[in-house]
Amino acid sequence: MSPSSLLTIVDVGGLFLAFALPVAIFLAPRPRSTLVRVLIAVAVSWIVAVLYAGLVVNPVGIAAGHAAGEHFPEARYDNNTIASAILGGWLAPLVAIGIVVAVKRLFFRKAAPLDERTPNTSLERTRER
Repeated sequence: MSPSSLLTIVDVGGLFLAFALPVAIFLAPRPRSTLVRVLIAVAVSWIVAVLYAGLVVNPVGIAAGHAAGEHFPEARYDNNTIASAILGGWLAPLVAIGIVVAVKRLFFRKAAPLDERTPNTSLERTRER
């Protein structure tokens, strides 16, 4: 496999991790608190994004740059990729979880049980007169 196609796979894998991992953690049944699940999902995804940038993207990018004949590809795949993951690695997981929450609220809204509904007394008042 060529280094440039491997870099493409690594980039797609990074997007998959940024969106699928937090959704999978968020949809887990435990802990029961939604806020705690969101915080755990964003924190774990952020840590994975930083590690993925440093341990996977940088070496593969440097190898692809050398294979393409670039002069000093290390300048493009250095601490800047890790810094961008540190600064913005929380945003994509938070957006993914926000989309899941919005879809769940729109499509899986439950109606209140009949005994919990407020009775409509407006017609009863008109009949009493």
